[in-house]
Amino acid sequence: SESSNLDVQGGSLHMDVTDENPYLLSPVFKQDLSLKNMLSINMKNQTNATQFKISWITEEDQKWDDEKSKLFDVAFSDRFRTIDFSFADNPLWQGTLKQFRIEPLVDGDDGKIEINQIEIDYAPVEIVDYYGTINESVITENESIRIQGVVNQEYINNNKNAQLLLYELQPYESKQQDWSELTPISEQPISQVFTFESPLVSGEDNRLYSKFVAVLKNEQGDYDLVDDAKYLTNPEIVGENNFPFPEAESKKGIQVHMTDDAEELGISHAALNVAYDQMLYRSNSNPDNTIEYEFEGETFYFKKNYVQGLDSQIKSLSDNDMIVSLILIMYNTGMTEETPNEFLIHPDSEPGGTVYAVNTTNEIGVKYYSAITNFLAERYTREDEKYGHAVNYIVGNEVGQNKVWNNMGPKLVWDYVDEYARTLRLTNTIVKSNYANARTYISLDHFWDENIASDSMWKYDNKKIIDLLNEEIKSQGDIPWHVAFHPYPQNLFEPRFWNDEKATDDFNADVITFKNLQVLPEYMNQEDYLYEGSPRRIILSEQGFHSGDNSLEAQKVQAAAY
Repeated sequence: SESSNLDVQGGSLHMDVTDENPYLLSPVFKQDLSLKNMLSINMKNQTNATQFKISWITEEDQKWDDEKSKLFDVAFSDRFRTIDFSFADNPLWQGTLKQFRIEPLVDGDDGKIEINQIEIDYAPVEIVDYYGTINESVITENESIRIQGVVNQEYINNNKNAQLLLYELQPYESKQQDWSELTPISEQPISQVFTFESPLVSGEDNRLYSKFVAVLKNEQGDYDLVDDAKYLTNPEIVGENNFPFPEAESKKGIQVHMTDDAEELGISHAALNVAYDQMLYRSNSNPDNTIEYEFEGETFYFKKNYVQGLDSQIKSLSDNDMIVSLILIMYNTGMTEETPNEFLIHPDSEPGGTVYAVNTTNEIGVKYYSAITNFLAERYTREDEKYGHAVNYIVGNEVGQNKVWNNMGPKLVWDYVDEYARTLRLTNTIVKSNYANARTYISLDHFWDENIASDSMWKYDNKKIIDLLNEEIKSQGDIPWHVAFHPYPQNLFEPRFWNDEKATDDFNADVITFKNLQVLPEYMNQEDYLYEGSPRRIILSEQGFHSGDNSLEAQKVQAAAY
């Protein structure tokens, strides 16, 4: 290092700034950059530097220069946070990396940087130039859609006669389109500040679930995007029901298998699995066991016996003042012509899972998923409580475990989260358009930050999933998603969670169990993860403690854990 003192404390590298122009120089090493495009650094920045300069040399080009360097914005942080420094846009980041240098651009001669981990990693980069910002994508009081934004002045100066076009896309459609082949739903001359308004419902077209892209077309016929595609962010405005969210008498809850037991235990929270593969017939092939349901101009045929079973459970639980959460899952069963399950299950899923991801990748999958979800939300959020109340909707199960608990087929984590985010958003839109105060949750197990390789196809760090989901959702219009967490002990067969060595009190803990449960709310309370300035909700929707050999001593340990 230069103009600083280095020390190792508590497993992290401490760099104390002592003079101007400090920097930290890595050891000399060799790293093939063909599949690596970023440095991922877990660090604290306790200096006044708001930018860091990172430079590098390679085996092929060993000269330090500005061409092989890049500036990054880095905020002050007194807690460890992982920052991804991407070099994907620099053509000189290639060959064999030999050494890199980290320079905090401080103003003065004090402050401290702590580095817990540096990883040379990979992340896919979508290189899209945006020429403005969409600030609002909402439903108005008169049930129109309103898209408001700003176009960069530089673009206007260079394209004074350009047109602004607004396109509607379905959730499964890419924002990369041949726009000349599509018809915009509205257009206007370019202006720095713009507003589009169109009907929410146009003929048979309900735009509630759609996303919208503002596109610039110049005189040469070139098309450019103003911003990312945006969904409508306030579906609750059309919600038929808006009664207050129920208040729980206690935090005690159970995942229900027998409603009589739940009522006898005096719990305040109850979670029920809803198997989408058990919900529908493809046609009216069993009229004696069918509930016909109209949705979006089409008739769907629900299995009466399964629905009545849900009715009985939900009604009994909510009538006893329990807050009911529905866990929306899909099993690989009933793949016959009698059901639409072959369209409901994710098309990339592979055998070997227990629970499978649903299909929202195409029109038919979205159709069936939306119909079932709307049926549930409409039926179980009625103000008259005819069938009982279910107010929380948990999308999938332990989604960090792709292979076993949310089988979507082998995927890199970025692609996986992109698809899951679409399903989560669609669910949120549907349930809140029925009941304005409904809540939608992502399901996560106790694994947190095991540093799973970036090329993993079947399992991912839940911390990474939270980070990517937060970015993805905010990019396309923020919504109030929440977290349903499963803080099992580190070893599922050892109830003494207080001995969990991997459950450390920091954001890089391998696992989050009851020993270090505070890590999750502290992480979610960071400014970047808030929704409209408030923390997202966290519920502990599944956990348990093993009783070992079921001896009296083992049961005492189990009881102590509870």
